[in-house]
Amino acid sequence: MKLFQQIDLHEVVSGSFGSRTVMDYPNFTYDGRNLQAQALHSHPLEGNPVPFIRNGRIFALPECIPSIMAHRLFWLCFLFLAISSCQQSTDRRPDYIVQGIDVSHHQSWIDWSLLPDQGIHFAYIKATEGGDLVDSLFAFNWCEAQTFGIRRGAYHYFRPNAPVLDQVLNYIREVDLEPGDLPPVLDVETMDGVSNERLVEQVRAWLNMVGIHYRTKPILYSSQRFYNDYLADAFADYPVWIARYSESLPELRPLKEWHFWQYGDRGELAGIKGPVDFNAFSGNPLDLEELLIKPQTIAAPTHPPTGTKP
Repeated sequence: MKLFQQIDLHEVVSGSFGSRTVMDYPNFTYDGRNLQAQALHSHPLEGNPVPFIRNGRIFALPECIPSIMAHRLFWLCFLFLAISSCQQSTDRRPDYIVQGIDVSHHQSWIDWSLLPDQGIHFAYIKATEGGDLVDSLFAFNWCEAQTFGIRRGAYHYFRPNAPVLDQVLNYIREVDLEPGDLPPVLDVETMDGVSNERLVEQVRAWLNMVGIHYRTKPILYSSQRFYNDYLADAFADYPVWIARYSESLPELRPLKEWHFWQYGDRGELAGIKGPVDFNAFSGNPLDLEELLIKPQTIAAPTHPPTGTKP
């Protein structure tokens, strides 16, 4: 269907085109030499096509076009509202006492001094990814969190198709856990083209080696769907941190309880430019203290002090 219908000049001059007459358009005039469209804020009769001039010819919208445009306008409005709702800021959940965030270089330079007064008790900080990537702001964030009394933890973004030993070494080279820090976290949220069996094998190897090095059980992070589909059966004995952006609580199988819940990714805090992930801890402050690394669990030095006998 053509968007515009050309109207024969003779029909206009003679007084009608189709079922519409020139009288329906008082601001359309013919002076014997040319046609002029004078859009003086007038409105044609309801249902009439709206004529206009282009290159000396008169055109008008078919009568069905207004309804098509209205239909499209409806869906454009619907799409706009849907996108807007996705971009609404995440509200803090008042039903959880212990609140935290997770950050990386995506949050740029954070003013950590402003966070404690806003009720931020803990922060997980991206340290490494794959076999060789180190987050550019990890060292800064790691020190600043401790300086301002926020319980800190470090996470590794897992790449299933990268050698697992390289990923373990990448993490332990960068992350020096101290008493009072949160356990290591392995962030698993992509298959990277490997099979489920291979994914489980690689994840288990990372958790085992890192757990042995720091003498504490790491935490497994994933989305609710990914965890239930690929990880739940193999890692039911590991504490979990679940991402589910919803008012509803995480639902894990087989009826597993979660430790941390990432409930939104558009949080707003003074000191952080742009959105940040909001997280809740399932227990109270004393429960969080029990989860922290204890002095006796810190790994022994790789090499004995200088001057000691073997």
